[in-house]
Amino acid sequence: MRVLIILILTILNTSCSTVKNTPNNYIMNFSKLEAIISDSNFNQNSTIIIRNIDTCKVEFKSHWSKEVSERKGFYSVHSAIIVDFTNNYKNSLFVPAHDVIEDGVVQQRWSDLIEINFLKDAEVKRVSLENKSSDGFMTFYNTDYLSIGVYKPDNRAKINELLKAFDSIHRSCISS
Repeated sequence: MRVLIILILTILNTSCSTVKNTPNNYIMNFSKLEAIISDSNFNQNSTIIIRNIDTCKVEFKSHWSKEVSERKGFYSVHSAIIVDFTNNYKNSLFVPAHDVIEDGVVQQRWSDLIEINFLKDAEVKRVSLENKSSDGFMTFYNTDYLSIGVYKPDNRAKINELLKAFDSIHRSCISS
């Protein structure tokens, strides 16, 4: 009987400590993600800043590079999207450079990137300037993914580190 009571108390203690550690695991995983995503390999086509909105909700703010903004017809572009790692994270993966071709014509040309896929659409807020002195105009649209450019696709260690960071945050969020 004494062994049974000790076993029950041990199980309860382990369960309580696991629940208590989940926010700490998330905070630790968020800090790792913040450090990894600030690497220059992921900040060439845009500068990405992440911010913790709430436990398991991360805002990704992107300031597009001048070249990318101009290619899209703007002076500058900023976008923001909130990723809910508990309820709306499907997966993340590396996608090599590719062209989207329709009827034999290249419609879009994509460079190497990491894609974060969602279970359902998330809202993107985009602020664009047409020229240096114009007022910014804000648009909202929905998307089922977020892309992060990869400058050096042959640096698989950094790419895998970022993919693992996304999965670690997701696991710590769904385990609560």
